[in-house]
Formats: sequence, structure tokens, C-alpha cells
Amino acid sequence: MVVLAQGADRFVVERLAAAGGMGRVFRAFDAETNEVVALKVLDAQGSEGARSRALERFAREARLLAQIRHPGVVRFVAFGTTARGEPYLAMEWLEGETLAARLARGPLSVQETLVLTRRLASALASAHEAGVVHRDVKPSNVLLVGGEVDHAKIIDFGIARFAPLATDVTRPGGVLGTPGYMAPEQARALREIDPRADVYALGCVLFRCLTGRLPFEGDDALSVLAKILLEPTPRLRELAPAVPSEIDELVARMLSKEPAGRPNDGAALLEELERLDPGAARDGGAGFRPAALGEGEQRFVSLVVVPGTTAVSHDTDAPTRVDDPEAAPARVSSAVARFGGDIEWLADGSLVAVLAGYGSATDQATQAARCALALREAVPEGHVVLATGRAERTQGAPVGEVIDRAAKLAHAARERQGSDAPVLVDEVTAALLDARFDLAGTPDSHVLALRGEREPTEATRQLLGKPVPCVGRERELAGVRAVHAESREERAPRAVLVTGAAGIGKSRLRHEIVREVRIADQAVQVWTARGDPMSAGAPFGMLAQVLRAAVGLVEGEPAADRRRKLRARVSRHVGRSDRDRVTAFLGELLGVPTEEESVELRVARQNSLLMGDQLKRAWETFLAAECGAHPVMVVLEDLHWGDVPSVRFFDAALALEDAPLTVLALARPEVHDVFPKLWQERNLQEVRLAPLGKRASETLVRHALGDDVAQDTVDRIVDRAAGNAFFLEELVRAASTDAGDALPESVLAMVQARLEKLGPDERRLLRCASVFGRTFWRGGAAALLDGAGSRDADEVLERLNARELVSRRPTSSFSNEVEYAFRHEIVREAAYAMLTERDRHAGHALAAAWLEERGETSAVVLAEHWERGGDRTKAARWFERAAAQALEGNDFEATVSRAERGIGCGAHGEELGRLRLLQAEAHR
Repeated sequence: MVVLAQGADRFVVERLAAAGGMGRVFRAFDAETNEVVALKVLDAQGSEGARSRALERFAREARLLAQIRHPGVVRFVAFGTTARGEPYLAMEWLEGETLAARLARGPLSVQETLVLTRRLASALASAHEAGVVHRDVKPSNVLLVGGEVDHAKIIDFGIARFAPLATDVTRPGGVLGTPGYMAPEQARALREIDPRADVYALGCVLFRCLTGRLPFEGDDALSVLAKILLEPTPRLRELAPAVPSEIDELVARMLSKEPAGRPNDGAALLEELERLDPGAARDGGAGFRPAALGEGEQRFVSLVVVPGTTAVSHDTDAPTRVDDPEAAPARVSSAVARFGGDIEWLADGSLVAVLAGYGSATDQATQAARCALALREAVPEGHVVLATGRAERTQGAPVGEVIDRAAKLAHAARERQGSDAPVLVDEVTAALLDARFDLAGTPDSHVLALRGEREPTEATRQLLGKPVPCVGRERELAGVRAVHAESREERAPRAVLVTGAAGIGKSRLRHEIVREVRIADQAVQVWTARGDPMSAGAPFGMLAQVLRAAVGLVEGEPAADRRRKLRARVSRHVGRSDRDRVTAFLGELLGVPTEEESVELRVARQNSLLMGDQLKRAWETFLAAECGAHPVMVVLEDLHWGDVPSVRFFDAALALEDAPLTVLALARPEVHDVFPKLWQERNLQEVRLAPLGKRASETLVRHALGDDVAQDTVDRIVDRAAGNAFFLEELVRAASTDAGDALPESVLAMVQARLEKLGPDERRLLRCASVFGRTFWRGGAAALLDGAGSRDADEVLERLNARELVSRRPTSSFSNEVEYAFRHEIVREAAYAMLTERDRHAGHALAAAWLEERGETSAVVLAEHWERGGDRTKAARWFERAAAQALEGNDFEATVSRAERGIGCGAHGEELGRLRLLQAEAHR
């Protein structure tokens, strides 16, 4: 044993318990009190200044601990120096584990978290009463004695301060604390830090206990500090819906950006905790589901960052300190202000300039690049990085994941000492910048350097666009016409698949063909179905749409009316001997049960394979009867979002004899990946849409803008559109509305540039509508709005229809509902991308509830919405139904997949057993 003395042999070391850069911790015996103690011995190394600061911190911790007497704070025993002159601090010896170690195994329950929070709030109240601000409350500084939350103790007061002295010891640019638990005033390195900073940190601890993560996380300190200052604070129940609303509200106030919004100190916080309803400690609260979508939206944002002079590594449970950089000259602020940026200084000495709201992605990137170059001139000795992407736009500045990419660039910039091009940009920004900027490297490089801006070699190009008639598709139209004519003349089924990229003109081609077919022969029946990303893979999804169109069914109408319509339609051409069977099994597929179940139907319901065979037989009988009376054209749009059972049933239809049936399918090229052997035995004809030729594109532009439009304007539009009909339309629309002269470099950016010109009401309704998918309903979109928005929905939809963003459909799949569709899927994707994460979750939950109430029959659609909305219990139930539907359609892979997703949603008990049984049946 080793004796440490200070005039007497009071402490006898038993063993070394821990060691670190600042010193060692021993387990020792205190001869004076006859108790075991923890003995921290300072072993400061480095420069004289570093040793002096370490000694100051060590002595301060001893003085502060001596002031506090509370069971929730590690107890002070003694302070002195060893025989070798090393400072030591003796504290009570504690056996247990840190809260950080406990949380590494998973979150705490609501009950455990409240017990822990009350204990820590009481401990902080005692410290604050003594005038002490801890300033580094975090899980690794909380020890659970005996592993019990109700015996937690706060340890390590090494960077704590007496509140009256806080204004004297904190220097600007000095980071004292742990980034993930720092209050905004600490992240800014403000001089005055009071007890409300500890309240904020305890709020972060509480948040992590219940969700398993921090409110703000990132790859390093720079990104975390920026998010703390610039991002909206997430709500607790967005990540942990079972947390009661009272606790969610309290945590929201604890994490207020402004200190005035938080409880004043530990005592005030403890008082609020004690006032909580005892029922708030129970888990299983109602899910966090706002009554409407919020005003926030995802927008393009560019960040220009000048990293601090010292690299900062991010360790969520290790304090960080960076020396104060030199004061920023006024020219830095003016360089950012010239380009309309908002500037923020971080505690590590970094500067973050936020540029947003320029209307188009290319405008945004151009302004940001110029701002970065101006900052490079203003700070010639520093590094500058630039990143662009989508982030949430609310009352504050948006940051999102863009700051993480900017932080990675900052790390790369520090490694490029002496580089002649210190302005580094990410790939997104590089893709949006045009040829006027000199970029070193290629767009696929990991790091690109922006060297400067060249003089433009031509006049600035403009955004132009407007819908125009279909031209340049004569060859493709002739091919489809020929297939349909052959089907009629030979009275034989024929199929044609039209493939092309999004926006290339598939829908326009379909419109022209259907119009011509109906004009040429009024007897022909045209039944249509459209794939949708929200219902992709739903068994019989497209076939059911075709049958509903043929029968004239509308969701939500009385069951008796639906049965009457179905029987009347079947009886029109199906023979008397088959009518009951066909009506019963088509009704089973469409969710229209018969009044009296036949023996065949009851038997089929006991065997999924038999049910699938009977459904197929009923479909073939019905279709053959229809084709015997008149030609039929089935149009399947967006087949790449179709489903296996429907594809198989149409394959069987293409084998019918003496049937003038034309199946016109339209899809993106990935349809071959989804259905690799699509109708390969049915002599399928594929028409691949190539980009529009230059002459056809010019004709469209001149048709829309008039023959007097300048040739150089036409050339610019045609070149940018690259033969994509949708791009061409968007360019013409932008020209007609004077939207600006800079063109987006990607489809989504271009569409969002147009959407950002809309008013907030139009954008919000589009975001609400996008949750449903390509097709939506007036009532559904209104359900996602607040009361005022709901009343104005009709007017807003009319404006959107006039702008040709959406179109009203002549019929609706739900009774008493007006159905709309996005004119282009990419518009829907752009609107959906503008949803904030919290609105996306809330929107899907609200959409699921609305669809359930309206009688939506697709289990996959409801399961997808509930899962994305965060209600895993309901999602599991609907995935079970979706798996059963897939099994009925003999889609065994989908059965296994749907069941697995239901299991992944937390299915248990009998429901878990049923899902496992469905999987086993599919494997069998």
C-alpha cells in the first residue's frame, strides 16, 4: 500500500481505479473517517500555462464541492497535496455505473426518467442555491450508485463556476462543456452563463433517456454547435410518441433556445416536476399527432463556413476547449451581408453564413459561391467551405444535414494546408454551378476546389416553360396505332409497352392514343389504371382499378348500390350460368361481398391458392365476355409501380382467344427490374420514347411563346431541356411567369424553383396533397390543413389547377369526394421533399386515418401510411392484411415481405403468430 500524506498519513491507497490525461483516481482508505474514498490526484503536464489552468480547475472543483451538501452530489472529503507536491481531491467512494453506460444498453422508461430527473433537479437546486453552475451536465457525469436511478449522483464539477464570477472567467471563443449538451448561450461562448444552462443540459439528458439520442447530433463539434444555434428543436414525442404530453411540454421549455423560456434554475424545475400529474409517469401515452401540418418546409439552403483555427473532434461525453481566434474584422460581416446571408459565430471560433430563399437552386448556389469567394478575400489566412442541400425552413435559419457535409469539408480543408484554392465545395453545389465558375476537379470528385468566377461568355439564360401540344411523336404514335389495329383486325390480344424516363412524354402519348381510339370507334371500351408509389406492390391494385372503372364503382357508396352495379355489369355480357360465380369472386376482389355466400366462395376462403385460381378464372370469364361484345383497351400507366398479381392476371388475359384486347402499358425503364419477364411469351411490343428532336422542341417553344420569340432564347430552352418534354414545359412556364433567368441543374431543383414562386397557401396544400401520392382528394388534403386552410382548399386547388400543377379528375374513387392528380409525378416528389420530418410523420398518420374512414380497401396503402406516420401497432395490423391479400394473389415473395414488415413493426402475441403462419404458407 502507498501512503499519501499532508502532515499525517490520513489516506492509504488500495488500488488504482482509473487513469487519464489529467491524472489518476485511486480507491483509498481514509484513516480519519474510517471510510473508503475516491482520491483524484492531478498529474498535469504540458506547458506552464496548461499546468496552471489544470491546477486552477482542480482547485476550483474542490472549492465548489465543499460548498454543496446534497445526496445527489458526490460528497467532498478533503483537498490537499501529496508528499510529492501533487494536488489531490478526496471524495466519497461510489460503486455503480455512469448513466452513459446505462444508456448504451437502451433508453429508460418514462417512470425511471422522471425519478432520475427529479433526483438530478434537486441536486442542481442545491448547487444553484450555493451559487454554483455545473456547466457540463451529461450522462458520463451522472453516476448511478448501485445501478439505481433513484440513487444518482452528479460528479465532476471541474468546469463549474460560481455564478457571480461567471462573467469574469469565460473568454469569447472558449468552449467549455460537451457540444451535444450545451445550451445555445454556451454554443455562442457568451460570457454570462447562469443556472438555466444546467436546466437546458438536463433537458438534453432527459431527451436522450427517453429517445436514445440527443436533440442535436452531428459528426463533429462544428456541426453540433451550428445545429444547436440554427435548427428548430425537435419535440420529444416526435421520436417517442408514447411519452405523455405534459412531459413533452416540459422538455420543450427546458430546451428553449432563449434562456428566458426555461425554468429559472434547478429549484424551479423541481417544482414543475413535482406538479406533474402522477399519471404522467406511466408509459403508453397517445401518439404525437398534430391536428394539421405546420408551416415549416424543406427548402434549398447553402452554408458558407469558415472553420475555427483549431480542429475540433466531437466526443459527446468529452469536454472540448478551443483557443479563442482573433476577433473578426468588419469586412467579414460586410462580405456576408452583401449576398443577403445570415451570419452566426460558433464557440469554437467558426463562422457560419446561411444563404436561402433565392427562388432556384442555381441562383442559390451562385450567390453562395460568390459569398464564399468574398469571404476568401476577407480571410486570406483561413479556409472557406461551401455546401448546399435541403433543410427545414421555419422562423430561424435552416441547416439540416447540410452542416454535417460542411463539417466534413472543413476537416478536409484543414488537411489542405498551403492549398492555392481553399474554397472547397460539395458535389451538390458543384452540380448547380454553371460554367462561369472555375472548379478544380470533376463533379464526382470527393472534394472540389472553387478557384474563382470567369467572365460570362454569353447572355444570361432564362427559365422558360409552358405546356404545349404533343409534337415529334409521330413514329411512336404510329407504332401503338398499328398494334391496336392488328388486335381489332385479328381479334387477338396484343400488348404494347411504352417506356421512357420521367417527364419524357409517356402521358402525352397515352392521351393522344386514347383520344384517337375513342374517336375512331365509339364502341371500344377503354379502362385505365395508374400505379402509385404509395400503393406500389399492393396485390391486385391495378387490376382492381381496371375493374372499378369498368363497373363504375365509387368508394364510400352504399354496399347495396355497389352490389347492384357489379351484378348489372357482369350480367350485361357474361352468360347466365357463370354470372353468380363471376359476380361473387369479382366482388371478393373489389371488396363488394355478396348477400348470400356460395359454397365455392366459402371453400375458396379456406385456401389462398384456390382463391387465387378462382379470382383468375372469374377475371378471364368477365374479360372474354366483354371482348366478345366490343373491343377493349386497357391502359396501365406507371406500371413500374404495379403489382405482381395484376401483371399475372393481364398475362393470362393476353392468352385469350378471339378477343380484340389491347393492353397499353406505360412505365419508366425500371419496369424491367420490377417485372423482369414482363409478358415475354405474349409477343410484347415495346416502344421506347427517345428524347424529342431539336426541330420538335423548337416547334413546341414557338407554339407556346409565339413566332416572334428570339432564336437564341429558343436555342437555350431546347438545349437545357435535352429532349425531355416535361423539362421543356417547365422552362416555357417559367418564361411566361417571369420567374427568373437562372436554370436549375436537376429536375427536382427546377420544379422546386417553380413551386417556391407560389404563395404559402399553395405550397402548403401541395405538401399536404403529396402525402397521399400521385392521386389525392380535396377532403384528404383539407384534413391535413387547419380550419382556415380547409375552408380555402377549393380556391387554392383552383389556382393550382390553373397553373397546371394539378388536374381535377372527372370521377372519384370515393363518393362525395373531388379527386385530383398531380400533372407530373416529379411535381409531387418536389412537394413531398419540401415536407419537414415532423410534418411527414404527422401527414401520413392523418392521411391513414382519413383513408380508413373513407373505406380504403388497399391494406398496403394503409400499412404504408401508418408505418410512415409512426403508429407501428396499426401498421402491423394492416401489414398482416396485406400479406394475406398477397397470398390470395399467389404473390409469395410479397407475402413474406409484407409479413416481415408487420413483424418489424413490433407485432406480438397472436398477431405475430398469424404473420409467421402467412410466411410459412408462402414458403410452402
